Amino acid sequence: QEAGYNRDTHKVIGVDYAGRPLSDGITLIHGIPSLGTRKMPDVRTLAELEESISKYGGHSLVEGIINPGDTVAIVDDVRSFFDSKLIAARQVQRHLEINGISNVRCHDVGVLIDYELDKGVEEARKAGFNVFSFILLRTFGMQQIRSYLTEQEFGVISDFLENPSKYQDPELQKYLKQLAEQSNL
Repeated sequence: QEAGYNRDTHKVIGVDYAGRPLSDGITLIHGIPSLGTRKMPDVRTLAELEESISKYGGHSLVEGIINPGDTVAIVDDVRSFFDSKLIAARQVQRHLEINGISNVRCHDVGVLIDYELDKGVEEARKAGFNVFSFILLRTFGMQQIRSYLTEQEFGVISDFLENPSKYQDPELQKYLKQLAEQSNL
């Protein structure tokens, strides 16, 4: 036991796909077992997850072994809102239910980059999760990466952090994708 965790009962679950290398890195550094959620194609809501699980059959929803009494943390690359983390947590919960595994604690989510959007913090708290972030993009991260970005890139990211709903518009997403492709980003 070291730093408040026990290698025998603590595990990290990387959210497919981007969270998997992060959970694997934690394994390499700390020796905590790394698991992963299975990719559930076209799932963007909890309702879509439930529908997908009903069609998924006998396949495991989580790769790796979770035992009764384990404590698991979900790991992902980015937190803007909390939707995808809730879906991953529900996927883990359903995996436990389907396999008859009880007494598993899952209340922590770790992310590499946190956009620090208030809605995501509220969603996490309401769902009973603690969020641990490595880079707080609004508070510190933007100034740290500014020299690596063009003025236009910096402006778009800064605007997104202030007006995230604006960037949910498919036409704006299409325009920004074309712009990025032209810039060879």
